Amino acid sequence: MKPTTVVRKTEAGVAAIKTRDKALSPRQRTVLITADGIKPLQALAQACTNLEEALQICSELDDLGFIERVPEAAPIVAARAPAVQSSPTPARPVDILPNIRRATRALENLLGPGCEPLALQLEKCKTQEELVAKVQDLRRIVASMRSEKKAEEFVAAALGN
Repeated sequence: MKPTTVVRKTEAGVAAIKTRDKALSPRQRTVLITADGIKPLQALAQACTNLEEALQICSELDDLGFIERVPEAAPIVAARAPAVQSSPTPARPVDILPNIRRATRALENLLGPGCEPLALQLEKCKTQEELVAKVQDLRRIVASMRSEKKAEEFVAAALGN
């Protein structure tokens, strides 16, 4: 695998997280949880001491059948992202604070007070597009911790749909 390879959890990987598979080391579990089909391996290296360790862990998880490579021809984010038009002056960002609060509340209602690290990620969003992308990232985490139905409810509540 290369540092730019994007990986996602397989059904077996999701099951390993839900059942807290004892065969996984703490680092393997952390990397597996963060394998979301969007971030490249170099971003997953933040959960490890260095990039080489992240590549090794991802190789092990791949061998176990817990992760799979995302085809480069079909990136997940590009399919959902609206086309960006260039303009000589940047558009003024919409005040997204109320949207961040709504998403944070939805996350807290679903996961309780232990979701603080995830809520902090929401607060770092500067634009609505970043917020939508982060909610989609968190959707995968919610699905792995709860269920697909709860993940969809989270996205609907967080985005006000």
